[in-house]
Amino acid sequence: MNRQKLVSIVTPCFNAEKHLSAYFDSVFSQTYKTIELILVNDGSSDHTEDVVRSFAPILKDAGIKFEFVSYPENRGQAYALNCGLKYVTGEYLSWIDVDDQMTEDCLEKKVSFLENNPQCDYCVCNYVSINTSSNEDVLHKPKVKYDKKAITESIVFSRDGYFMPGAYMVRCAFFDSVVTDREIFTGRGGQNAQMLIPCSWYGSPGYIDEVLYKYYFFSDSHSHSIDEPRKHVQQLYDFQEIVINTIKRTNDAELMKYIPDVEKRFARLRFGHSLDSKDKALIKQCAKQLKDLGLLTNHDRYLVFRYTNTLSRIIFPV
Repeated sequence: MNRQKLVSIVTPCFNAEKHLSAYFDSVFSQTYKTIELILVNDGSSDHTEDVVRSFAPILKDAGIKFEFVSYPENRGQAYALNCGLKYVTGEYLSWIDVDDQMTEDCLEKKVSFLENNPQCDYCVCNYVSINTSSNEDVLHKPKVKYDKKAITESIVFSRDGYFMPGAYMVRCAFFDSVVTDREIFTGRGGQNAQMLIPCSWYGSPGYIDEVLYKYYFFSDSHSHSIDEPRKHVQQLYDFQEIVINTIKRTNDAELMKYIPDVEKRFARLRFGHSLDSKDKALIKQCAKQLKDLGLLTNHDRYLVFRYTNTLSRIIFPV
């Protein structure tokens, strides 16, 4: 009988006590049993640590290798993921969110795919997003599946990018070859682009046309609470910082050619959100960035005038 290869799952946790029971149920229900689970408590102020530790004996009895890392200060998902990656000993790697769930055959089908397709460095599946208020679900499939360059561009420009972490499984040997010392950039805007840019740029992708992951919308979820235009602008700053720093870490001349276009793309997006904010100072700030990049059009100037001039806003309310 062939030895099953170890799958390492890394999950950052921040104030996640109410999601942990469902999360662990998702892990216990897996038809693939050779699992290493690494949870990182990112400075939670609730009872996350107590709940996680209460599951440790159950994990042991289930034969699941378990590591729990905890520190007192909240430093963000990317920092937490970096901490967890250092404990990975498996041959396959997944990183999943604590408030989402895997289907029972998620790990089994991904491992089987990679075992049967040795030319693939990673694989990705479909997922459903579920609104917990209405219980409505929406099917999601990657729009680009096999073109390495197009996949990378969809991520660096956040244009139809497929960012769902639990949809992916990566060969650890490959991951170690493209992410030096398992150290990703620790920007506050998330952790997925840092993982996916080097994997998509250098790796050969595989696609499983099945739903193997469930992504839940929670009204009080930290990752979904930032919806004001001003904060969207900040999110775009944060994401641009992540993308540019991740590209620079590769030291890849071809990949670094994308940086000027990344700056232009996100400056344009920020200007649009600044208009939605109706914040005069923010609009002028974002317009200046367009001007500095040589992108400010006459129509943009008109919009700046319309949204920031008091008389104009009386005549033409926005």
